Amino acid sequence: MKILKPLVCLLFLSLVFSSCSNDDDVVLDKNGEKIIGTWRLFEIVEDGEPLNMGTCLPQSTVEFKAEGIFVANLVSDEPNEGGGCLEQTNTGQWKYLGDNEFETTSDGETEIQKIIFSENGTVFGITTEYDDGAIVVDSFVKID
Repeated sequence: MKILKPLVCLLFLSLVFSSCSNDDDVVLDKNGEKIIGTWRLFEIVEDGEPLNMGTCLPQSTVEFKAEGIFVANLVSDEPNEGGGCLEQTNTGQWKYLGDNEFETTSDGETEIQKIIFSENGTVFGITTEYDDGAIVVDSFVKID
């Protein structure tokens, strides 16, 4: 169930990212302000193939606030008690380190992640390579 694994990791922002560059990449300013705002998950690609995200996963968001706080809301297709989508929220701190690298701290764990922006800073992608060799790219679009 690789669809939920990267999103659960996102919820706790404990992914280790590696990324490729292309001509549309946007270089962040020195303070990393491009990340500030609310981002919605719009695509998950595993080994080059888009995955079916169902109706709930595309509602997942992460908000990066200017004061260095993030709020991640994971919405999964696993039904809650009422039969709808299951929602989980996690918060933590973020800091821009330079060269598109971000340090995040959540639930006592600190990670350094690389986030690549494209489409004039309105889209970012995170690439995760799993132990079984699968490569999963989560893509987010800025909504606020």
